[in-house]
Amino acid sequence: MNCFSSGHRCPSFTNRTCDFSISDQNDKSAIVSLLSSCLSVVSSLCIIITYFIWPDIRSVSRQIIALLSLADLFTAMGYIIGSANHLHSAHKSYDNNNTADCEVFTRVCVLQSTITTWSSMASFWWTSILAFHLYITIVRGHMTLSGGRLLPLYCLLAWVTPTIVTMVLLGTDQLGYSHVAVSSWCFIRERPNHRTLQALLILLGGKLWEVVAYFIVFILYLQTKLHINREKKMATRCVSLSVMAAVQRVDRKLIFIPVVFLLLRIWGTLQFIISSSVTVTSCNCVSHDAYVALSILAYLQAIGDGGQGWGNLILYVLTTKQLRDKFCCSKGHHPPMQSYRHNRFYTSTDETFRNNKK
Repeated sequence: MNCFSSGHRCPSFTNRTCDFSISDQNDKSAIVSLLSSCLSVVSSLCIIITYFIWPDIRSVSRQIIALLSLADLFTAMGYIIGSANHLHSAHKSYDNNNTADCEVFTRVCVLQSTITTWSSMASFWWTSILAFHLYITIVRGHMTLSGGRLLPLYCLLAWVTPTIVTMVLLGTDQLGYSHVAVSSWCFIRERPNHRTLQALLILLGGKLWEVVAYFIVFILYLQTKLHINREKKMATRCVSLSVMAAVQRVDRKLIFIPVVFLLLRIWGTLQFIISSSVTVTSCNCVSHDAYVALSILAYLQAIGDGGQGWGNLILYVLTTKQLRDKFCCSKGHHPPMQSYRHNRFYTSTDETFRNNKK
């Protein structure tokens, strides 16, 4: 029995020829994905809006964070579309006499895959660019380069490169439904008889860029953190306690940023490694052990891949005292001016390290 409708790239979820199918858990993971992605939409909008309504926080680093949030906003909206499409179509039975629903599913599936493939790659680029920007600002002290002259290059890399890759995949009909996307999303089209080609396309469509971003982020943040630790030892007796406290807060954040990034994104990478190494039949059947592993990863990936937006909100807004103070002020609470002044360091890394290096 074929698990796909004859002549259509549309899954027939009602047909089962095995006990363990990696689509069984997709309904619940789709709901989890919807919740995480909706939270990311609100969080990303919050970061973008605060950047525009408060001019005094518009440093280059904040601009990069806002652009990162824009990419994550598209990713979250794409996953909302994909999860809703899956939940709407999951339990329908398709046949050759009724293909309208299947065609709608396919079109929405390709749309969602196009959006999330492009935006995820853009997010990886902006995450790496933020790490590079902080590195050249803090460690190398290139204030001219860190002052915004590289932004056109950053935009070219982060927006144009994903657009080219996505358009090539879309133009060659590589984007569509796949059981590899275990959290109910569409990605690279399923190719049961060409798994090596499918794995290569998945790498090109996002996973390779993701793994490269892991290394870039960890190496650059590690170098930046080590530099700050050396500076702290040399300047302990030469700076005020308030400035030193601000430096320590930045130092802690340099630990949290790569850790949070890894915890959110690593599950999709593990899922890709496992699904590429296990035996999956044409009807999506796998062994029990693989089923258990992929089922767990489905939930973690549903939370993490669509959760970059709320992760950014925690890292770059809720843990930034200046922005917390602004929210307090908007509710009628006024923080001490000294706290606001010294915590400009925490929001505008560029200006702070420029002043500290004088």
